[in-house]
Amino acid sequence: EWGRFLFFQMVYFSFVTISTVGFGDFSPTTVLSRGFSIVAIFGGVTFFSYMSVRVFLIYDMESSGRGKFIPKVAKRGGRGRGHILVMGGGVTCGSVNILETFLRALCRDHNDSPEIILLGQIKCTDNVRDMLKSEWAKGFNIHYFIGSPLQRKDLIRIRAKEASMTFVIANFHATETKLEDMNNALYASAIERAIPNAQLRLMVISMPALSLCSSIGLIEHNFFSIEALKAAM
Repeated sequence: EWGRFLFFQMVYFSFVTISTVGFGDFSPTTVLSRGFSIVAIFGGVTFFSYMSVRVFLIYDMESSGRGKFIPKVAKRGGRGRGHILVMGGGVTCGSVNILETFLRALCRDHNDSPEIILLGQIKCTDNVRDMLKSEWAKGFNIHYFIGSPLQRKDLIRIRAKEASMTFVIANFHATETKLEDMNNALYASAIERAIPNAQLRLMVISMPALSLCSSIGLIEHNFFSIEALKAAM
């Protein structure tokens, strides 16, 4: 009977019942024990259903770029190679060819290249996803995350304070360059406010945007204009 079960047998029976396996080698015979079994089975079904949904949601969040960045650790222990942040219109909706050229420049050395975090405000486009799956990119740790530098929680997710460098790059194909430069300047300003000692480089398109960068308090050596570079050539 139920009262004659040993402690281990009770634990075994409870586990088998809660997990809804039910081998049948032990079975309750009293009203009280059967009532407990009903509650245990109901709790087991509820618990495993909840955990299954949680696991699926975590997987979906991680695979869609809404998770947290966890840096890789060097194989022999100690610190990893660090990571670099790349954000701005050039990541969200810019030319994938320009982005690929920029990333290739960052990933010159397989043995010493840092992890690269791409931060876009929308879901990764098919072109960017295909690029990240290409042969050259598979050898490097390049991750795409959805978020905004204007949101402090997103900066925490990608460990912005620990980044060795942050690049804010422009979308060269933007129809409204003034708006593009303004948005990227705001991103850079948000980085400097959140991380005063951040190593930052802001790329704007037009020369007038340089005055905008100065007016909002950006450090002068942290930004440059593509038009100004072309004019100097």
